[in-house]
Amino acid sequence: MTTMKPNAPQHVLVPGVTQEIASLLISFDRHTDWLSKEVKIRPKSGSMLLYSRKKVRYRRDGYCWKKRKDGKTTREDHMKLKVQGIECIYGCYVHSAILPTFHRRCYWLLQNPDIVLVHYLNVPYPDDNKLVMASSISLWADKKEWTKEELISQLKPMFFSEDEPDLNNELEIAVNILSFVFVFVTCTILYTPIP
Repeated sequence: MTTMKPNAPQHVLVPGVTQEIASLLISFDRHTDWLSKEVKIRPKSGSMLLYSRKKVRYRRDGYCWKKRKDGKTTREDHMKLKVQGIECIYGCYVHSAILPTFHRRCYWLLQNPDIVLVHYLNVPYPDDNKLVMASSISLWADKKEWTKEELISQLKPMFFSEDEPDLNNELEIAVNILSFVFVFVTCTILYTPIP
């Protein structure tokens, strides 16, 4: 269950399309089968999920998100979005601590904050040939070392999208992940102080 249930819209939201977000949130009550009963762990890029904010802890999705300076809480950007000039949607955005182009976007209606639309999306930079990573290991205060398996389990769903089967671009993703791991290890060695 990485996207909304059957018959739910299966397209990618473009940033700024608040009318489409509002229509999904408003029409939810006619399509209760769209509502996910449990949190999906590490959904793929492009996934859109509807949750009850009171019943599902949707922020515990298995990804490592950027933290505030205190290192304890997730750094979220909050805003109110307008539809036809009227503020009616609350949005919060968070960036991956590992891959800055990967985001989780959460939206709910100001008049009905019980239902949240959660959208996961990797938005590559215009220069698509470069893989950008966080330059400091200090972003992951809760983790001192990452195993290869942990990094791959975080990165793989960020590169796969809902529109492609896993095998379609496995070689390209493997190369991107290996490049990332190489750069990560190099940066860790370069930025780790010598005791």
